[in-house]
Amino acid sequence: LERRKNQIHHYFERIIDEIRDSDEIFLFGPGEAKSLFLQYIRELKDFRPYILSIITEGKMTDNQKNAYVRSFYESLE
Repeated sequence: LERRKNQIHHYFERIIDEIRDSDEIFLFGPGEAKSLFLQYIRELKDFRPYILSIITEGKMTDNQKNAYVRSFYESLE
């Protein structure tokens, strides 16, 4: 259990490194990882991006993910 927690923590750190300079983020997908990630970033003092939304979605292809994100941002305009 402790090894799993460390793996998740390391994975989340890698994601943070990639999105740290973003202005805003949109979390979506199946499962509970997005909720755990949200909990993780709320504990960070220096995390800058604004979280636009967190939505649970089923399994998607890459094309479906791209279309979903595109339609999400178009709905904000």
